[in-house]
Amino acid sequence: MTIRCIGSLESENKIGRYLASLDACGVVLDYVLFSTDPGDANDLERHRAIATAGMQLMSDRLEQYFDNLQKEIQENPDQFPWLDPETLAEDERASIEFSSKDASGSFIDEQTFRTVYTKAFCEPPHGFQQRNAEAPALCTESLSILAGTVSEYSIVSWSDDWSTYFDDGKEWWGSYLWTLLHPEGTALWIGGSTTD
Repeated sequence: MTIRCIGSLESENKIGRYLASLDACGVVLDYVLFSTDPGDANDLERHRAIATAGMQLMSDRLEQYFDNLQKEIQENPDQFPWLDPETLAEDERASIEFSSKDASGSFIDEQTFRTVYTKAFCEPPHGFQQRNAEAPALCTESLSILAGTVSEYSIVSWSDDWSTYFDDGKEWWGSYLWTLLHPEGTALWIGGSTTD
């Protein structure tokens, strides 16, 4: 199965700009939009491939963050006197490790997904940057913009015991991962794990 990222926070396209606007509002969920081969949307292994691809992108994102920070410290050491560059050495960095073969996923219905997704979206640990009354509408809009008609997708909710990505959320706020897959090949990876 071919999987291609067509939108994430790093993307310099309409989707990337939209995800950046959600991030600015205080939304702590991570999103990746993929294009895959058309096929059976109710195939758990297809969902697992999407879960794995999204987790790899989160791992790459964290690695890029540390690479950029290390470069910034080397170029401007006086701006970061409290940071020891040695703590950013590759073998000392925080990283996202995962083994998707250990992940358990189960298909859920749209209403169950919307209920948990709405809570995660609208109740980030540090509050919503817009007026709280705007959060539910923005939540609904996010699914419409990123997925279109959610009822056309199969949805899998994944366990949080197969990746260090989930560790922060286990402390308090929660940890989530859903994959949404359309028979025509559009897939959406939505994850969240953070703490105060």
